[in-house]
Amino acid sequence: MTTIETSRRGFVKGAALAAGSLVLGFGLPAFNKAAKAASGGTLNAWLEITGDGRVRIAQPQAEMGQGIWTSMAQMIAEELEVDWAQVEIFSPVAAPDFAHPFYGFQTTAESFSIRAFWKPARTVGAQAREMLKMAAGEIWGVYPGGLQAEAGHIVNPLTGQKAPYAALVVQAAKYSPPENIQLKRPDQWKIIGKSIARADTPDKVNGSAVYGIDVKMAGLLTAVPLFPPSFTGKVKSVDDSAALKVKGVRQVVALEDAVYVLAEGYWSARQGREALTVDWDLGEGGDFSTDEAFAAFRKAAAEGQGAVVEERGDTVTALAGAAKVVDVTLEAPYLAHATMEPMNATAHYTPAKLTIWVPTQAQGLMGFVAGAVGLEAGQVECHTTFLGCGLGRRFEIDLPIHAALVSKAAGVPVKVLWSREDDTRRDFYRPGAVARLRAGVDSKGKIVGMLADISGSSILARAVPSLAKGDIDHTNVDGIAEATTPAGVPVHRQYDFGATARVAYAMVNSPIPVGFWRSVAHSQNAWFMEAFVNELAADLEQDPVALRLSLMKSERNRTVLKRLGERANWGNPAAGNVQGLAIHEAFGTVLGHVIEIAMNKRTLKLVKVTSVVDVGWAVNPDTVEAQVTSGAITGLTAALWGEVTMTKGEIDQGNFDSYRMLKLAQTPVFDVEILQLGGEIGGIGEPGTPPVAPALAHAVFNATGERIRKLPLAALGFDLM
Repeated sequence: MTTIETSRRGFVKGAALAAGSLVLGFGLPAFNKAAKAASGGTLNAWLEITGDGRVRIAQPQAEMGQGIWTSMAQMIAEELEVDWAQVEIFSPVAAPDFAHPFYGFQTTAESFSIRAFWKPARTVGAQAREMLKMAAGEIWGVYPGGLQAEAGHIVNPLTGQKAPYAALVVQAAKYSPPENIQLKRPDQWKIIGKSIARADTPDKVNGSAVYGIDVKMAGLLTAVPLFPPSFTGKVKSVDDSAALKVKGVRQVVALEDAVYVLAEGYWSARQGREALTVDWDLGEGGDFSTDEAFAAFRKAAAEGQGAVVEERGDTVTALAGAAKVVDVTLEAPYLAHATMEPMNATAHYTPAKLTIWVPTQAQGLMGFVAGAVGLEAGQVECHTTFLGCGLGRRFEIDLPIHAALVSKAAGVPVKVLWSREDDTRRDFYRPGAVARLRAGVDSKGKIVGMLADISGSSILARAVPSLAKGDIDHTNVDGIAEATTPAGVPVHRQYDFGATARVAYAMVNSPIPVGFWRSVAHSQNAWFMEAFVNELAADLEQDPVALRLSLMKSERNRTVLKRLGERANWGNPAAGNVQGLAIHEAFGTVLGHVIEIAMNKRTLKLVKVTSVVDVGWAVNPDTVEAQVTSGAITGLTAALWGEVTMTKGEIDQGNFDSYRMLKLAQTPVFDVEILQLGGEIGGIGEPGTPPVAPALAHAVFNATGERIRKLPLAALGFDLM
């Protein structure tokens, strides 16, 4: 299996001219006009059937452990009716043709790969199948509609004639892909829905897989950064005399906001960095702290300073006349990504071309990297390596830009490599946020309205300002509001709290840079909403499952919740244990967790996580289960210990000693059930994370009676056994 292709143009030309090859692409209509206009063309994913019988699939989505390589190929191979052993997958060079149909540029984000390519990928396989049948029909002189495709062969059931695809591709390549193809029904699937072994696993096991950190070439130098203490800091002056005396150090390059030491290897560069003397201008953020940020968040939420995102009826009056108001304020901390593969990027600048090798989720943004070194977007060639974990951090292009700038300044190819401390202290963090939620209850115990005031920093205001309209960033209210973004994308809430509802968002930005973290705002908003519903249930003395069933707007969500309660034996944990529950809808998927723990004062043991998920259709059930489990582990780590704090402009955490991760010995038993209720297919890379924190906090409440309204649990004195 190849992981890096030399060039997309070379691949297309070479494949088309290869003896006996059929090369197909598919065009994807944009989901909205804005995305279509931004894409600059159609997306083409290429399928090649070679004369020796191989089926090569170019997979432009970033493989970061979520299994997209295998699942995408399964969809194409299903309709193609090919033996899975014939399939080869590779990562093509980035190109506008691979633009994501929704976002308008090549990217892997928001659990939106399978959802976006669900129909187009199957269509290209079906088109190839029909073209091969047409070829066989012409060669045999029979009507192609009566022929069948089976395991990489075209078969005539009446005569017994049989031909492998390899013998038909020359003739098939003469036809235009047919339109209006009838795709297979679920009861006809042989590959979709099967837990096929991951296509990328063998290379990762035998060591031949190429991650960003593995890139090598002649003359390559390793570049290690020294950053200013604050995010707003700039370089004033550099004394590199001592650094240049370190064995192996070749150059020192000063950028506006960092100084890089270039050496023959990482250790030499690291030692050279330690020898640098740099005078910094700390900027306006030099004295900022997370305490200041949260003071502003709390004030904005308490005073209702936000812009209205949703308003139905007069919620203020409804709550004023209620017999009881449940008023809860919850907080979510800043979080780092802590990707397992250290952050890196490799670049080779020449005046005519910039070539980059990078583990990235945003190949389509590399034109901005070219612009940073004075080149046009068409002068950059981006090779996507495997990603050793992404979580949204590798959507950012700060490392490719630094690598390109340093390579240009040094005149040699450069691999930028950050340490764990560099990464933790120079991240784009999951935004800290505060939410005040209120529900009015009448004298009969019926909920009459919900009022939500959310406050936090905006990712879009930093990353894509054009999408943060005025004072509203709709991504900050995902899962809490019922609204539609300016781009026409629905923002959804799974509950109806009565006749009135009002949701407001206060954008309070700060010098702390924020970015897309696994499940984005759903990660904090599920915590807010589900913790609130659990408190409502306690105050109303109702079972939390029963209360949710009465509030849910969708029968689909009720089905998942009912099955979750049954599978987890809700309300009947093992002797001495307690349970907590939460369910959330995100990225087209409904997923719930019941977490069972054992408690001894303020020390707890994670016993079991029971999960039920509906993704509509599971392309690869094994991948779905793995992602549910992975997402839950991410959520458990964050809920227990996840917190990034800043003091006087500097991030306090550095490595895993101060930014803890869940260890294998502490990991609970996982039990995952996948429902396939049909309908639209959902994403799976992120939905496993959001319900974890509220479910765990609910379990702690059921064990101790203590209301948990702030994360992480460690900040409240809780820890694992």
